[in-house]
Amino acid sequence: MGKVHAFFSNYLNMAKITKKSKKIWIIDDDPGILEVIDIILKEEGYSTKAICNGSTVFEELRKETPRLILLDVLMSGIDGREISRDLKKDKRTRDIPVIIMTADMQIEEKAKEAQADGYLQKPFNIDEILTVLTSHLRR
Repeated sequence: MGKVHAFFSNYLNMAKITKKSKKIWIIDDDPGILEVIDIILKEEGYSTKAICNGSTVFEELRKETPRLILLDVLMSGIDGREISRDLKKDKRTRDIPVIIMTADMQIEEKAKEAQADGYLQKPFNIDEILTVLTSHLRR
């Protein structure tokens, strides 16, 4: 029984290490949403960066490259769709999956406008976030 337990314990630790290497940026001007998503993802073993000011995204990209970006559509000062389109135009960032988040009922249309790779309808639940992330991180 001890060997089986040790095997699964090692396996789970390896899965967390693999997730940790997948840095996920969360970009939203609502500190509450940033905090909740950040906690959820860290609990799942992901490495995260919470950004509350969309206008700093390109400055932050000079420092590091995320594996995936969760991006709010409506933020003060800048539209998330604009950020997403700019990311997709740049050859250095076009392959980073961008998942937009919005409460807008026409979310599929918003995702197409943004050239986003996927979307999350607000309010969302933990399973939805994890399913979308897993699907896009496998690519």
